[in-house]
Amino acid sequence: RLSSGINAEYGGMTAAYEYYLNIKTAGSKYAGTGGRVYFELEGTGNRKLYFGSVPRLDKRSLKHLSKHSHHNIGSIECISFKMGSSDAWTPEYLSAWSSYDHEKVYVYSRKKYYSTDPKEGPKRAKLCKEGDTTYTITATTSTEKSA
Repeated sequence: RLSSGINAEYGGMTAAYEYYLNIKTAGSKYAGTGGRVYFELEGTGNRKLYFGSVPRLDKRSLKHLSKHSHHNIGSIECISFKMGSSDAWTPEYLSAWSSYDHEKVYVYSRKKYYSTDPKEGPKRAKLCKEGDTTYTITATTSTEKSA
């Protein structure tokens, strides 16, 4: 959704954009965290948008976040995050998209633990899309009565 508003500081119109982020936590043992995790989106031309933080990510949880911004970061290329606690976290996947480009970007962490404690895993990650894949699904139905 693209909306316009008056920008009093510059005396003109300014565009507003919506960005969306889904955060899926893995289901493995100790995957969830009670600590804060900070997220950032990176678009084309290295344009970035700080998305904010999530105070808790439970095992197998799926969080849906949105952010309003007057900055167009272009096509989303990467999702970065930084741990704010030694309570480790294991993401299953992250996905992001914008109001002007509805193509979702999915990135996966390969079941890796992240933490501020170096013994448990790295403190931060930058996960980027690795290319586009199109899937075709063919469904066939039966003509038999009991199928």
